[in-house]
Amino acid sequence: MKDNFIVPFTSDSLEIDIEHYYFSDWLKKYLQEHGIDTFVFNPGASFRGLHDSLVNDGDTKVIMACHEEIAVAFAHGYYKASKRLVCVLIHANVGLLHGAMAIFNAWCDRIPLLCLVGNGPIDAGKRRPWIDWIHTAHDILAPIRGYTALSAVSTDQWGTAHDIRRAIRTVMSESRLGPAVVAIDSDHQESLVEKRVLRLGPVDIDKNISVIQSQHIQRVAKFLSLAKRPLIIVERAGRQKGFMLALENLSNALNVKIPVLECGYYENAITRDSEHHWIRLESAILNAPPDVVLALDTVDPLSYLGTLIDTECLKESVFISVNTPGIALSGWSSDAGIESPGIIYEGDIVKFLQSTAKYVEPHISPISICMKQKEFSESVLKHAIQTISDTFDAAAVNIRIVNGGSTQIDQTIRFVFHFKHEAQFLGMNGGGGLGYGLPASLGAAAAIQEDNTGELAVAFLGDGDFLYTPSSLWTAAAKNIPVLLIVVNNGQYYNSLEHAKIVSKNRQRSTSPRVATTFDELSVDFVSLAHSFGIQAGNVVAEDNSALSTAILHAISYIREKSCPFLINMQV
Repeated sequence: MKDNFIVPFTSDSLEIDIEHYYFSDWLKKYLQEHGIDTFVFNPGASFRGLHDSLVNDGDTKVIMACHEEIAVAFAHGYYKASKRLVCVLIHANVGLLHGAMAIFNAWCDRIPLLCLVGNGPIDAGKRRPWIDWIHTAHDILAPIRGYTALSAVSTDQWGTAHDIRRAIRTVMSESRLGPAVVAIDSDHQESLVEKRVLRLGPVDIDKNISVIQSQHIQRVAKFLSLAKRPLIIVERAGRQKGFMLALENLSNALNVKIPVLECGYYENAITRDSEHHWIRLESAILNAPPDVVLALDTVDPLSYLGTLIDTECLKESVFISVNTPGIALSGWSSDAGIESPGIIYEGDIVKFLQSTAKYVEPHISPISICMKQKEFSESVLKHAIQTISDTFDAAAVNIRIVNGGSTQIDQTIRFVFHFKHEAQFLGMNGGGGLGYGLPASLGAAAAIQEDNTGELAVAFLGDGDFLYTPSSLWTAAAKNIPVLLIVVNNGQYYNSLEHAKIVSKNRQRSTSPRVATTFDELSVDFVSLAHSFGIQAGNVVAEDNSALSTAILHAISYIREKSCPFLINMQV
């Protein structure tokens, strides 16, 4: 392999004026060489040098957000929809604190993000009075180091350039390690670039994930071939291209329909299908303990099963876990859960399924199906989402659902819709941090627009989550992002309200659980809010199926004609 670590340097070959070429100019070009040409940020003085470089030649796409949390979530959604990177710029320690929760979401979702954090001058003699002193941190990345794949701070251009190089390698790895964050000294950005930095070559990136050795695959194939009550558990694996087909082919090779238990709130898009026994965790009933459990990119399969059956019943079960290699654990949070029992392999999951299908022996007699679907409770929300789904089908609209809104909405979407491919539904935020929904939906919709697939981006947004980042609407309107925003407005923080009810019941108190868990005191006019940003919007009541269908059709027509956002406030 060619060593691109150092390349010969001449200013003529680079076609630059070395006397007027700044470190920030080099940084922009270096990122462009690696296909990173879109930047999202809320402006700040700590990266004013890089900001100038980005807008100087008009060869980059710059997206302004009204909050760092919005910028990070935008890049999060963009990647989930496209597998492409948007570089996030973050202003100093204050901006990083604003964006920290969104970075945590991306970490838990194992989404690679490239975040560049401007820091004040490390050289104290170059700091402005007051502001540069309070915005220059000794260890600026300390607040987020526990939930990043890489966090790097250097004190010179050469070190920072290598940090950038390492960050690019990290976020472009197929292992999806998580966010990479690099601090960039504001003074370095505005200094002329050092010649040794110009010699830094591009990153050689091997995007192939390691393949599990054949003897291990044959071992797994034997377990599956002999299993009487097999069960497959899927969490993050469902986001991989070709996964659904590979899983079907494995079942066909075994001549049985192995039940599949889908867990988590990721971009899985495993549809409800009685023939293939693909069932969501919250809709599943275990009739008997499985004898062989194959867990695919599932962080904590034992705990998931523990919600359905006494784990003491699983003592005789064979557990086999296959995970994407390189997924790091956090030293700050407990997001890894309990380590899976049994055998653990790391490798390309789709290739693993394809290879396993070649080695399995078809079952002669039927297996015992250890899992079944329970009835999904009837509700206004379920009927409303069914109406929306039916309307899309009747209009033959190719949709992509870019956000699940809340656990309640997400579960209902997964039950009602029949998805055709991986990542047709992008799920939720990964880390449970509110405020993700609207900006991430815009990022995903922007990526879909760029890909020109003809898909309509549809976002289901909880009203409480929406109110964390409502200024995202400015970016939606300013950039004419075509997306259907459906605010599922129940006038409450549903999860908190349910917890309040539980505590009140357990303590046998008559205290109203609706105090400080609902918007009873003052309802929000989401339509007027959208109008204030220049976005067309309308109200509809969820129980009115005819009006809801009409509203959806009108929104589809408007978005197709105007190529811009439309908001529906659906009162549930």
